[in-house]
Amino acid sequence: MSTSYHGLSHCLFFTLLQNYLSPSLHFTAGHKHMISSTLAASALDFCLQGDLVPSITSSISALSTAEVDRQVAAINLALEKLSTEASGRIIRLLQKRNTLVPIHRLPVELLVKIFIQALEMEDEDSEWSGHMYFSRLHNLAQVAREWEQIVKSFPEFWTYIDTGIHQSLLGAALTKSRDLPLTVFARDVGFHDSDANWVTVSRQIRRWSAAEVYLDQNDNDSDVLEDVLKYGLGEHGGAQNLTRLKVRSEIPIFVATTFGTDVPRLRQLDLGGIFFTAWNPKLLHQLEWLSLGKIPEAFVAVEDILDMLCGCDRLKFLRIWNINLDDNTLLTSSPSVGLETVTDFVLEGLSCKATLDILNAVRLPHCTQYTICPVGTSDGTAIVEALSTCATRKLASALEKADYVSLEVTDDKPWYQPTSQKQGVQLQVRPLDNSQPFSMQLGGFVIVRFMDWLVGEESFRQALGTTSIDLSFAGELPEIGEADILRILERLPSVTFLKLFNLSHKVDDLLLRFCNPQLAEPGPFQWLLPNLLDLNLHRVRLDTGLLLEMARQRTKDSACIEYGLPPPASLRQLSLWPAIIETYQTFQRITGAEVLRFWDASGALIETQDMEEES
Repeated sequence: MSTSYHGLSHCLFFTLLQNYLSPSLHFTAGHKHMISSTLAASALDFCLQGDLVPSITSSISALSTAEVDRQVAAINLALEKLSTEASGRIIRLLQKRNTLVPIHRLPVELLVKIFIQALEMEDEDSEWSGHMYFSRLHNLAQVAREWEQIVKSFPEFWTYIDTGIHQSLLGAALTKSRDLPLTVFARDVGFHDSDANWVTVSRQIRRWSAAEVYLDQNDNDSDVLEDVLKYGLGEHGGAQNLTRLKVRSEIPIFVATTFGTDVPRLRQLDLGGIFFTAWNPKLLHQLEWLSLGKIPEAFVAVEDILDMLCGCDRLKFLRIWNINLDDNTLLTSSPSVGLETVTDFVLEGLSCKATLDILNAVRLPHCTQYTICPVGTSDGTAIVEALSTCATRKLASALEKADYVSLEVTDDKPWYQPTSQKQGVQLQVRPLDNSQPFSMQLGGFVIVRFMDWLVGEESFRQALGTTSIDLSFAGELPEIGEADILRILERLPSVTFLKLFNLSHKVDDLLLRFCNPQLAEPGPFQWLLPNLLDLNLHRVRLDTGLLLEMARQRTKDSACIEYGLPPPASLRQLSLWPAIIETYQTFQRITGAEVLRFWDASGALIETQDMEEES
């Protein structure tokens, strides 16, 4: 409508010029275009305001109106053609550009592997399920037509099977996966389960390579699991290709059957709430990864665990967690279980006695990762002694070629979950030759005893003479007093990084000491950590005077009044949170440190120029 009106305005304008101003005057097409672009709008307004419009419109014939409409339609058609052609060219250019993007230039086989890793990536905020997997698969297919073709044509994307997805999608996945091995996820499986999806998936038992089975909470008894083992995992060789099995039960189950004569090729077994009263020797022999836990009743004895472990001669990972072992049962002998191949050993949520019995019974000559978190109360001396017997030689070997050493003590380590008491200590040693790193994680009451053993270990002290160490204390740490921390700091002079977070102890008393404590009056101080490079203080009790004196010594503004010392000459970075506003102006003049970071109460980083404005 607007285009026709504009064309009509041009016609009216030139009719006015020719009929009323100069009838003999003729305009070329170029003249008309130039004049119309500058004067048509204003001239039309002038005409509409006067008496000329009726006479002009009456002189326009129906034929000339149709001609104008025809020209307008022709122009619109030409514009549409140009727009279509331009859109096509833009699309072709974008397609050409997409081929130049690095990810589109990768070989399809490599792109498939990247897709699979993205699909299988776990989400910390959501429970993993088949719905999540297929939702990600759908999103991948929507990115580009080529990606959609890859998703549809490669069976590798359809090997994850969840019995909770829609039956039509399940059938499509089983078809598109062809004959590839399947990873099966089944929830709420019960006795004589009549769920159509479970029946469909069970018929593909020979293709199972990994399975996670969560038993129905309302239908838990030993018959349920035995039914799953017999029908699902096949006493008669149905699941020969199964290599990984995870079974969870909310109610403890004790099962007598552990497969028949045709044992699957299981390499990894993870049982929670389930314990086999009789173990198949062939099954134990081939296991490389074993996790047993979540048995609250004291129906299992330490001797049962040790007897089972005697048959595990290929294990690399062993985890025993949250099992209420019968502490009243005395070991009939002093067993010695050689776990020669275990490199990662975890005992969590066991009683003090059970933890000690297992540590005293096992031999771990090649273990490089320990996690020991007993529950209950004890001084921890016996447990640390048993652990040191297992680990001292391997620790000394790791420290001989250490490139990096860190020691962290905290009250909220995420790796320790068995009890409400969440203290823990973590030691990490990274070797120069990139070989297997050494780590020890301990929780609960054993922290202080472990720290005393560690800093008293000769190989540890010798190694730290040439190797720097990162040290961190975080949380309230009720089990660790100020004297414990001081004892550690005094014996670790090579600490280069120190982080103190949310401590109730006064930081000044942890960083400084009297040079001569026998003096009646306070004498000069000295730093406990003379090699410190990075000091990180977050939410701690700190004397502002100490910071001011550090600044004065750096800038040589005045003699030290209170502490009588500069900060360590090695200090290169100081981080404070929350920042102490009174020290902004002083600290911005410090020249000895390469980097100074301050955080305000909201956690925002305050740069040097911001400090100057604040001051």
